[in-house]
Amino acid sequence: MENRKTVRIPAPGGGVDVEVSDYVPVIDTEEFQRLGRIRQLSCAFHVYPGAVHTRKEHSLGTLYFGREIGESVGLSEYNQRLLEMCCLLHDIGHGAYSHISETVARDVFGISHDDKIFDKLERIEEEIRLSGVNPDDVRSVFGKENRLYKLISTILGADKLDYITRDRLHCGLPTVDVEKIITYAVFDGNEYAVEEKAENLVTDFLKSWWSAHKEIYLRKSVEIADAVKTRMILYAIKNGEIKPEELYEMDDAELDYIIMKSENRSIEAMNRMFRERRLPKTAGALRMEGYELRENLRGKPILVEGVSEKEYKEVCEKLSSFDRVLELEERIRKEFGMEPQEIIITTSPGIERLRPKEVNMLRRGSQGRKDEIVSVYDFSKGRFREFLEEEMRGHWAVRIAVSEDKREGVYERLKNAGFKELFAEL
Repeated sequence: MENRKTVRIPAPGGGVDVEVSDYVPVIDTEEFQRLGRIRQLSCAFHVYPGAVHTRKEHSLGTLYFGREIGESVGLSEYNQRLLEMCCLLHDIGHGAYSHISETVARDVFGISHDDKIFDKLERIEEEIRLSGVNPDDVRSVFGKENRLYKLISTILGADKLDYITRDRLHCGLPTVDVEKIITYAVFDGNEYAVEEKAENLVTDFLKSWWSAHKEIYLRKSVEIADAVKTRMILYAIKNGEIKPEELYEMDDAELDYIIMKSENRSIEAMNRMFRERRLPKTAGALRMEGYELRENLRGKPILVEGVSEKEYKEVCEKLSSFDRVLELEERIRKEFGMEPQEIIITTSPGIERLRPKEVNMLRRGSQGRKDEIVSVYDFSKGRFREFLEEEMRGHWAVRIAVSEDKREGVYERLKNAGFKELFAEL
């Protein structure tokens, strides 16, 4: 009897065994194994102690869901294997601490995570071939030339089905039945959709998708922890202790070791603060008008100011440049005599990037009518889309966080002058 290799990974209700026999040559490469030393959720463990799962676990989970999707839509034997290979490798371009280091590498030094995927693929071409897949076909999927990418990277693709489920699982949050959604999946080689009878399941997943952003990825304490780590990485690069391109070869522990060894005073102070969880506290929050009361004050000195959506977008545009954020931090720091580690400005992701995602639903034709693709939002006449957009508007905020002893002073300054003066000179 042929030996088959499986890997057991956590899943709602217990765990699942992922069949990996065909992909052992790729799995055993350093490029893939490094993912087992990179946390999926970067610094979210400061808030959710269980959030220490890795990119490797997620990649295996994506393989599991990719296999389910491919079998459900009836892919050919080779396309099934190609899809599974791409699911397994979709994260190999990530750097240490994932999106945190990539923000610095991309925004400050112009090094793209997407470029690194193709660099890593070149190194493991032989292992990909040994697993029965042409490396050029893998590149065509990641380059979005082959429509199979839709089964991986769209809102109901294997990547998001896994990470939303897995991240919620490890953070102790409820999950939804995504495997049931997959049973209704259809793919004609061009468009990927789900049959309309799964509308309620899809709606539940979209709510879960947004809830994961609100409760995990965009939670203000997680954003602040991520921002502190981001600045440590930036200072280490500017101090000559790390080269930007090295971030994509390191794992979390290697990056932490360099930060631990640093003799730079600001890095030392930030790292001590980070390890002891003495993170900066919010002193001011800029929100869209009408959503000011969504900021959780709990009697703390936090100045909340509301502006029009147009003004809010203008501020976010100014702060989309990491250099602009650092410039504003430096101005506030000098005004209050603070050290670099005592001031952090966080911004929720750009408004357009988090607009409700389109989901194709297949409406079967009847009485001579052809099948047609419609949006999941059509079923509620747009009301569900409006609900998601309203939720998002209520969560977006630009925050100024400072050390506890400076909080009252910054609060009073904002109370007297407001936010607009701060942003006017940017």
